[in-house]
Amino acid sequence: MRIRIGLIIFALLTTLGISIKVLGNNKEIIPLEKWEKNKKVDREVKEIIEKMDRWARKAEDLDDLGWNLEFVRLGTKLYKVGILGLPEMIKEIKNEDLDWKTRLSIISTIPVLKGIDSVKTVIVPVLGEILLDKSIDKRVRGAICTYGFEKMKDTSATPFLIKTMEDKSNPEEVRWAAIRSVGVLRDERAIPSLWNILISNDSDGIRAITSLSLACMGSKIRNKVDELIKIYNSEKTGLVKERMIWLLSSTKDDRVIPILVKNKHQSAAIKGLAGIGSKNAKKALLSLLNDKDEWVRVDAVEALVSMKDKSVAPKIEEGIKNTKTKQARKVMMKYLKKLKEIR
Repeated sequence: MRIRIGLIIFALLTTLGISIKVLGNNKEIIPLEKWEKNKKVDREVKEIIEKMDRWARKAEDLDDLGWNLEFVRLGTKLYKVGILGLPEMIKEIKNEDLDWKTRLSIISTIPVLKGIDSVKTVIVPVLGEILLDKSIDKRVRGAICTYGFEKMKDTSATPFLIKTMEDKSNPEEVRWAAIRSVGVLRDERAIPSLWNILISNDSDGIRAITSLSLACMGSKIRNKVDELIKIYNSEKTGLVKERMIWLLSSTKDDRVIPILVKNKHQSAAIKGLAGIGSKNAKKALLSLLNDKDEWVRVDAVEALVSMKDKSVAPKIEEGIKNTKTKQARKVMMKYLKKLKEIR
């Protein structure tokens, strides 16, 4: 679901210039189904969504909708209804008669509604229950994670995400989305579940995204460095090993330096050395200035410059002199200039 839905949201936001009446704090503790009925608002939301759905059914994918000005206009109208329209929006997200693209667009609108922060404690559990409902289209459930919870940035969604990613009876696409989202939310409560998935016999795709989500936890998994190195060394799947470079880098621990140097052709490995930032990491980067691959040298220069240590400038200059490729030298000189301009 890597799509241009952001274009739709951007259009909604940039075309607005209105104020929306925000519900009082009392709504924050009242379940959605007990909100006072507003038939006029519900009818307006339903009519907008019905029109959106007609356009969605004509589109092959969400990319098409992103360029459909009429669909964007309708989305803007839905946005203008505001959080008063949430009861009907939630109802329509669960409506299996609607095209999945319509339902995803509704989900992506909810996090940007003015006043949404005042009702998150009500909306997150409602969306969580939709996520857990296996009768719902898997694309809609995945969107709850990536276009709902990630954008709302509320860790009260974590228990729903954990339950979803742990349940292997869920479609892989839904579990993948849930694993990604707990990484984006950076909630350490998910670490035990993520760890169990990483060391399991799950699919390569699931274990790869798990590595990236664990990497988002940063120092919170630093106590597992020795175990991570053992897992990496015994891993046979290329995709998982590649993603684990990000995970190892995130620990910022000198013990992973040899692995990062060995994987110098991955930009994540060289950036990881800069992220560690220790004397040993700097020494490793300086050694890469003489690497046979001149583009590895370029990455090493970029990483060294990002550390903002002017003492390495002479070594970089020496590396530039020993580099034969004109384009590589040009890029290295550009980075060196940035270093010298640092005050």
